[in-house]
Order: sequence, then structure tokens, then C-alpha cells
Amino acid sequence: MRMSRRKRSNLISPTSVTYTNAITACRKSNPPDFETAKKLFQLATESDGITPNVFMYSSLIWTAERCKYAEEAVNILSEMQMNGCKPNIVSYDGVFSALASQVLQGNCSPARSLEMIETAIYAFEEMNERSVSPTPLTFQKLALSINNHFAFKTSETEGESDIKIKISLLERVLSKMSKNELRLSSGGAIIKSIILAYGNANRYNDAKKVFKSIQGERDEQTFSAILYACSKSVPAQWEDAVSLLQEHSQSLKRNKKNEVSPMLLNYAVIACSKQNKWNEAMDLIEEYYSFSTDSPSES
Repeated sequence: MRMSRRKRSNLISPTSVTYTNAITACRKSNPPDFETAKKLFQLATESDGITPNVFMYSSLIWTAERCKYAEEAVNILSEMQMNGCKPNIVSYDGVFSALASQVLQGNCSPARSLEMIETAIYAFEEMNERSVSPTPLTFQKLALSINNHFAFKTSETEGESDIKIKISLLERVLSKMSKNELRLSSGGAIIKSIILAYGNANRYNDAKKVFKSIQGERDEQTFSAILYACSKSVPAQWEDAVSLLQEHSQSLKRNKKNEVSPMLLNYAVIACSKQNKWNEAMDLIEEYYSFSTDSPSES
């Protein structure tokens, strides 16, 4: 590819596939080489007159992602749209992953971090408008970005404000999710995150509404999130907590899985104790906690 057009005139001309593979090689190299990838892209468009397609652009976006160049990934996405090339889910997921990696590094200001999350959600909304179907990775990266940004807030005042902002961001994603995407295998990362956020904001009814909207089976993490919301609610939702724990236990029995997690039992007991339902709390402990019945061996 480094040969001049004159010297390779008698050879087979490179195509978009050739350049896509070459850029992908830059992404897979150790360390990844974004600068060479950009030069190859420029060579294809300027020297060989190749009109870059979605595969070339996506390969370049993912190379930027592997180098943790979030701004470059966003710029490439914008450039491809300006040039009339419609992004696909691979293109968008590369941008979401790049932005999530940048937020996770924690080396930018909170304002800049929040700006990148806003960029990711705007891209998600744009993707939704263009009927590009998200993948589980889409929701995982969006949830990861949002959760990590708010993970290290310590001030009580800031915490209350942050919870509101966090819920607002998660709700923007949730509002665009289809019924099929409300399955844990698809949008589980967002679903669990918003149930926990509602729990922290003492918005149990909203948490319960999201929990009930889940399509298909619920897993242990989701039951943990809603039971946490029960225990944090004021007043604590002890009756729902008992019912949810029983529902989870029955689900485990149907699937022949292990006993109820101590964490889930803990949330239910807390909900009962906060409302002075001590008998109910003890009943739960006796029913779900495995006490050792082995007597100590005699020496």
C-alpha cells in the first residue's frame, strides 16, 4: 500500500475491503496504531479515490476506541454522516465503548465526563430515530458510563443532586427502549441501574413500575435491586419485600438453583425491621437462612 500509484499500476488495485482489513490490523496490533490507521484511511480516499463505506468508518472508530481516543471516535461518526454514510450498530457501539472507556479512566473533569455521557445518550437517541437496533453492548456501555460518573460522589448535598441527574440520564435511555429490549438479556444493565437509582431517591413506586415492565425471567441481581429499593423506601415496603423474596425463592426452585442469597434476605429483613415487623423478619430468617445443624465433634 505504501507503493506509489505508478509503481503498482500493473497490480490489483486495493479496494475498500483491503483498506478495512489494513485498518483492522492497526486496531489489533499491540499497541494499537491509530495514526497509521488514519493515514491508511486518507490514502484510500485521496490517493486511490475510494469512497469509504460503513465498514471502513467502523473499523477506524473501533481503532480509536482501542486507543481510548473518545473524541476521535465521535468525530469519525460525525464525519461519516456528513459524507452521506449511514452508521450501523457497529459504528455506534464503537463510539459508546470509546466514551465509556474515557469516563472510566477518570482523568477528566466531572463536567467533561458528564459532557461525554450526554454525547453518548444523544448518539443513542439519534440511533433510535434512525431505527438502528441496539445490542446488549449498547446498554452495557451506556450504563457503565453513567454509573461510573456518579460512583465517587461523597457530599450529601451533591449526592441528592447527582441522583436526580443520574435518574434523568437513565430515563432518557429507558424511554427509547422497546418492549423486547426490556428483557434482561438485552437492556438489563439499564434496567438494574435505574431500579437502584429510584431506590436511592426514595421513589419506590417508580422502581416497582420498571421491575414489573421487565419481559421474561428476572435474575438475582434484579431481585436484589428491587429489594434494595424496598428497604430504602420511606416507609419501607416490607410486605412487597416478603412477597418478592418468596417469588425469587420459587423461581430458584423451578430452575433447580441454589438457595436465596443472604444479600436479598438481608434487604427483606431490613425492610421488615424498619416497620417494626420483627416477627415477620424472624420468620424470614428461619425460612431462608441455613443454620448449621451439625453438633460439634467430641474430642
